[in-house]
Amino acid sequence: MDLLTLLLVLAVLFTNILSRFYGFWVIARLDTHWKKGLFFWPAILIQLLVPLSLPKEYPWLKWLLLCNTCFHVFKLIDYYYRYESLPEKDRNFKRFFHSFECLYTADIRKSFVTSPLTPPAGNGGRGDFYWGLLYLALGTTFLLLNRHSGWWRLSPQLDYLTLGAEYYFLCVGLVNLGVGIHRMMGYEVEGFFHEPARACSPGEFWARWNVPVHEWLRDNVHKRFGGRRHPYRGLFAAFLFSGLFHEYIISLASNTLNGFMLAYFMTQFACVAFSISLHRFLNRYLPDYPRIRLTRPFLGVKWFLTLSCVLIPVSLFIHNFKKVFPLHTF
Repeated sequence: MDLLTLLLVLAVLFTNILSRFYGFWVIARLDTHWKKGLFFWPAILIQLLVPLSLPKEYPWLKWLLLCNTCFHVFKLIDYYYRYESLPEKDRNFKRFFHSFECLYTADIRKSFVTSPLTPPAGNGGRGDFYWGLLYLALGTTFLLLNRHSGWWRLSPQLDYLTLGAEYYFLCVGLVNLGVGIHRMMGYEVEGFFHEPARACSPGEFWARWNVPVHEWLRDNVHKRFGGRRHPYRGLFAAFLFSGLFHEYIISLASNTLNGFMLAYFMTQFACVAFSISLHRFLNRYLPDYPRIRLTRPFLGVKWFLTLSCVLIPVSLFIHNFKKVFPLHTF
């Protein structure tokens, strides 16, 4: 890594650290909503633009810093709306800051780390730790066998399929490993994945996949752009935001801004919206639907269709992602 790249990396990290305190100052010190927006949102935009100056030769490093910046911005936006929603009499910023310190240092979700150094519950995180090791072992074994045999060279479809499996095992393994280590240290840590492979609808899958980001989108995007009154509009906004988020951290990191990430999440919006509409239609016009929907054959069909909706267009997602982490070409 050359000196210029190192200086740019340090500049990005310094900008994030500085904006943490600047963002808190903006939230706490300005009284009216429009003044907060006048200073807060340009500061957010500047943070998102700074990492784009990083050189193209290090896509994984650029991805890492883009992720760091984006999640940092997520946290500040969450703080902004939470503080804004407090009654005037409760706007004691010092108390608010300390109550959310765990949110900032750990994850965008309020309950990710609730209290440090408490007695571990249950198995103390050993189960998550062992599952993480198992997933990492499966992903690494699959990757090494694939690289030795060269299955991905047979066809682009097989390349995307095997890459998707390898990324899944390695990603879930690393996350479970991190959660297990935190729990063994005594932290009350919420897991990222709630068995998404068992989902029986596209909406249920995305609620189980990456739970902290799902809850952030629910609280800060879905509820503000539709909520229960206009659920389809809220869903559209949430998937649009998620697509733009992935374009930012993956397409920009791979220097391939082609809209594939956005296209993938728009297909998922279409699948979720169609699933909800079909459920409402059957519930209204099929008298036996409440009974049929709980039978094993029907649940099996829903499970198969759910995974098909998620996996069939996954080549759109992997196309840019493999340029950041080229497992088959390094």
